[in-house]
Amino acid sequence: MTEPIPMPERDILKPHSFDGIQEYDNDLPRWWLAILWLSIIWSVLYIFWYHIAGAPLGEERLRLEIAQVNEERLKHATGPLDEELLRALSRNPERIAKGGELFLKVQCITCHGAEGNSMINGNPGPGANLRDMYWLHGNSMTEVIHILTDGWPDRGMPAQKGLLSDEEIMNLAIFVVDSARRPIPGKAHDPERDHEAAITW
Repeated sequence: MTEPIPMPERDILKPHSFDGIQEYDNDLPRWWLAILWLSIIWSVLYIFWYHIAGAPLGEERLRLEIAQVNEERLKHATGPLDEELLRALSRNPERIAKGGELFLKVQCITCHGAEGNSMINGNPGPGANLRDMYWLHGNSMTEVIHILTDGWPDRGMPAQKGLLSDEEIMNLAIFVVDSARRPIPGKAHDPERDHEAAITW
Protein backbone atom coordinates (compact mmCIF):
# COMPACT_ATOMS: atom_id res chain seq x y z
CA MET A 1 0.00 0.00 0.00
CA THR A 2 1.41 3.38 -1.03
CA GLU A 3 1.95 6.15 1.47
CA PRO A 4 -0.56 9.08 1.19
CA ILE A 5 0.87 12.21 -0.34
CA PRO A 6 1.51 14.74 2.43
CA MET A 7 -0.73 17.82 2.20
CA PRO A 8 0.13 21.36 3.23
CA GLU A 9 -0.85 22.29 6.76
CA ARG A 10 -3.81 24.30 5.58
CA ASP A 11 -5.42 21.25 3.93
CA ILE A 12 -7.34 19.71 6.81
CA LEU A 13 -9.53 16.74 5.98
CA LYS A 14 -13.05 16.65 7.35
CA PRO A 15 -13.74 13.55 9.42
CA HIS A 16 -16.62 12.24 7.29
CA SER A 17 -16.19 10.05 4.25
CA PHE A 18 -18.58 9.17 1.42
CA ASP A 19 -17.68 6.14 -0.68
CA GLY A 20 -14.12 6.57 0.47
CA ILE A 21 -14.05 10.20 -0.65
CA GLN A 22 -13.10 12.92 1.82
CA GLU A 23 -13.06 16.72 1.44
CA TYR A 24 -10.89 19.49 2.77
CA ASP A 25 -12.14 22.04 5.30
CA ASN A 26 -10.62 25.04 3.52
CA ASP A 27 -11.82 28.62 3.07
CA LEU A 28 -13.29 29.47 -0.31
CA PRO A 29 -10.93 31.30 -2.69
CA ARG A 30 -11.15 35.07 -2.37
CA TRP A 31 -11.82 35.54 -6.10
CA TRP A 32 -14.81 33.19 -5.80
CA LEU A 33 -16.15 35.07 -2.76
CA ALA A 34 -15.66 38.40 -4.58
CA ILE A 35 -17.75 37.18 -7.54
CA LEU A 36 -20.44 35.90 -5.13
CA TRP A 37 -20.73 39.23 -3.28
CA LEU A 38 -20.64 41.27 -6.48
CA SER A 39 -23.46 39.10 -7.88
CA ILE A 40 -25.55 39.67 -4.74
CA ILE A 41 -24.96 43.45 -4.81
CA TRP A 42 -25.73 43.57 -8.56
CA SER A 43 -29.00 41.64 -8.10
CA VAL A 44 -30.15 44.04 -5.34
CA LEU A 45 -29.34 47.09 -7.50
CA TYR A 46 -31.04 45.49 -10.54
CA ILE A 47 -34.24 44.73 -8.62
CA PHE A 48 -34.34 48.25 -7.15
CA TRP A 49 -33.62 50.03 -10.46
CA TYR A 50 -35.94 48.05 -12.75
CA HIS A 51 -38.70 46.77 -10.45
CA ILE A 52 -38.99 49.47 -7.76
CA ALA A 53 -37.68 52.70 -9.33
CA GLY A 54 -39.54 51.86 -12.55
CA ALA A 55 -36.75 52.05 -15.14
CA PRO A 56 -37.95 50.84 -18.56
CA LEU A 57 -37.63 47.12 -19.10
CA GLY A 58 -38.52 44.63 -21.82
CA GLU A 59 -40.83 45.87 -24.58
CA GLU A 60 -41.01 49.39 -23.16
CA ARG A 61 -37.22 49.72 -23.19
CA LEU A 62 -37.07 48.30 -26.71
CA ARG A 63 -39.64 50.87 -27.93
CA LEU A 64 -37.63 53.70 -26.37
CA GLU A 65 -34.39 52.46 -27.93
CA ILE A 66 -36.04 52.13 -31.35
CA ALA A 67 -37.41 55.67 -30.96
CA GLN A 68 -33.90 56.94 -30.19
CA VAL A 69 -32.50 55.17 -33.25
CA ASN A 70 -35.22 56.69 -35.46
CA GLU A 71 -34.53 60.16 -34.05
CA GLU A 72 -30.86 59.71 -34.97
CA ARG A 73 -31.90 58.63 -38.48
CA LEU A 74 -34.04 61.78 -38.70
CA LYS A 75 -31.11 64.01 -37.70
CA HIS A 76 -28.93 62.61 -40.46
CA ALA A 77 -31.62 62.35 -43.13
CA THR A 78 -31.16 64.40 -46.28
CA GLY A 79 -34.00 65.39 -48.58
CA PRO A 80 -37.63 64.34 -48.10
CA LEU A 81 -38.24 61.75 -45.37
CA ASP A 82 -39.28 58.35 -46.63
CA GLU A 83 -42.52 56.64 -45.59
CA GLU A 84 -40.72 53.91 -43.65
CA LEU A 85 -38.97 56.38 -41.33
CA LEU A 86 -42.11 58.49 -40.89
CA ARG A 87 -44.12 55.40 -39.92
CA ALA A 88 -41.43 54.44 -37.42
CA LEU A 89 -41.49 57.96 -35.94
CA SER A 90 -45.29 57.74 -35.64
CA ARG A 91 -44.77 55.37 -32.67
CA ASN A 92 -42.68 57.87 -30.71
CA PRO A 93 -44.69 58.83 -27.58
CA GLU A 94 -42.94 62.20 -27.23
CA ARG A 95 -43.84 63.21 -30.77
CA ILE A 96 -47.41 61.99 -30.30
CA ALA A 97 -47.71 64.15 -27.16
CA LYS A 98 -46.28 67.22 -28.92
CA GLY A 99 -48.66 66.67 -31.83
CA GLY A 100 -51.58 66.41 -29.40
CA GLU A 101 -50.65 69.77 -27.88
CA LEU A 102 -50.56 71.33 -31.34
CA PHE A 103 -53.90 69.77 -32.28
CA LEU A 104 -55.55 71.56 -29.35
CA LYS A 105 -53.60 74.80 -29.81
CA VAL A 106 -54.05 75.47 -33.52
CA GLN A 107 -57.40 75.62 -35.33
CA CYS A 108 -57.79 71.83 -35.75
CA ILE A 109 -60.50 71.48 -33.09
CA THR A 110 -62.63 74.12 -34.82
CA CYS A 111 -63.55 71.64 -37.57
CA HIS A 112 -62.46 68.24 -36.22
CA GLY A 113 -63.53 68.62 -32.58
CA ALA A 114 -61.40 68.21 -29.45
CA GLU A 115 -61.47 64.40 -29.78
CA GLY A 116 -60.73 64.44 -33.51
CA ASN A 117 -64.01 62.65 -34.31
CA SER A 118 -65.59 65.77 -35.87
CA MET A 119 -68.20 66.07 -33.12
CA ILE A 120 -68.63 69.60 -31.76
CA ASN A 121 -71.09 70.09 -28.89
CA GLY A 122 -72.74 66.81 -29.82
CA ASN A 123 -73.22 67.76 -33.48
CA PRO A 124 -71.22 66.77 -36.57
CA GLY A 125 -68.61 69.39 -37.43
CA PRO A 126 -67.48 70.51 -40.89
CA GLY A 127 -64.19 68.59 -40.81
CA ALA A 128 -63.53 64.94 -41.52
CA ASN A 129 -63.67 62.37 -38.74
CA LEU A 130 -60.03 61.60 -37.92
CA ARG A 131 -60.86 58.80 -35.48
CA ASP A 132 -62.36 56.24 -37.84
CA MET A 133 -60.88 54.04 -40.57
CA TYR A 134 -62.09 56.17 -43.50
CA TRP A 135 -59.86 58.64 -45.32
CA LEU A 136 -60.52 61.25 -47.98
CA HIS A 137 -57.00 61.71 -49.32
CA GLY A 138 -55.05 58.65 -48.19
CA ASN A 139 -53.69 57.49 -44.85
CA SER A 140 -49.95 57.27 -45.46
CA MET A 141 -47.70 59.54 -43.41
CA THR A 142 -46.53 61.37 -46.52
CA GLU A 143 -50.13 62.00 -47.62
CA VAL A 144 -51.21 63.26 -44.19
CA ILE A 145 -48.18 65.56 -44.02
CA HIS A 146 -48.94 66.82 -47.54
CA ILE A 147 -52.55 67.64 -46.59
CA LEU A 148 -51.44 69.45 -43.42
CA THR A 149 -48.71 71.35 -45.25
CA ASP A 150 -50.62 72.48 -48.34
CA GLY A 151 -54.19 72.18 -47.07
CA TRP A 152 -57.23 71.41 -49.21
CA PRO A 153 -58.81 74.82 -49.84
CA ASP A 154 -61.90 73.60 -51.70
CA ARG A 155 -62.76 71.41 -48.68
CA GLY A 156 -62.05 74.17 -46.15
CA MET A 157 -58.77 72.65 -44.94
CA PRO A 158 -56.26 75.50 -44.36
CA ALA A 159 -52.57 75.05 -45.17
CA GLN A 160 -50.30 74.92 -42.12
CA LYS A 161 -47.21 75.85 -44.14
CA GLY A 162 -45.99 79.17 -42.83
CA LEU A 163 -47.96 78.75 -39.59
CA LEU A 164 -46.11 75.69 -38.30
CA SER A 165 -42.55 74.46 -38.80
CA ASP A 166 -41.87 71.27 -40.75
CA GLU A 167 -41.20 69.42 -37.51
CA GLU A 168 -44.45 70.68 -35.95
CA ILE A 169 -46.39 69.57 -39.04
CA MET A 170 -44.74 66.15 -38.78
CA ASN A 171 -45.65 65.89 -35.08
CA LEU A 172 -49.22 66.93 -35.85
CA ALA A 173 -49.43 64.27 -38.58
CA ILE A 174 -48.04 61.69 -36.14
CA PHE A 175 -50.76 62.58 -33.64
CA VAL A 176 -53.50 62.36 -36.27
CA VAL A 177 -52.28 58.95 -37.43
CA ASP A 178 -51.89 57.67 -33.87
CA SER A 179 -55.43 58.85 -33.00
CA ALA A 180 -56.79 56.95 -36.01
CA ARG A 181 -55.30 53.77 -34.56
CA ARG A 182 -57.79 54.15 -31.69
CA PRO A 183 -61.20 54.70 -33.35
CA ILE A 184 -64.07 56.20 -31.36
CA PRO A 185 -67.70 56.95 -32.36
CA GLY A 186 -68.08 60.21 -34.24
CA LYS A 187 -69.28 61.81 -37.43
CA ALA A 188 -70.51 59.26 -39.96
CA HIS A 189 -68.38 58.87 -43.05
CA ASP A 190 -69.49 59.78 -46.56
CA PRO A 191 -69.48 56.56 -48.60
CA GLU A 192 -69.27 58.54 -51.86
CA ARG A 193 -66.02 60.27 -50.89
CA ASP A 194 -64.36 58.32 -48.08
CA HIS A 195 -62.20 55.31 -48.64
CA GLU A 196 -61.91 52.59 -46.00
CA ALA A 197 -58.25 52.15 -45.11
CA ALA A 198 -57.54 51.26 -41.49
CA ILE A 199 -54.07 52.07 -40.23
CA THR A 200 -52.47 48.72 -39.44
CA TRP A 201 -48.88 49.88 -39.31
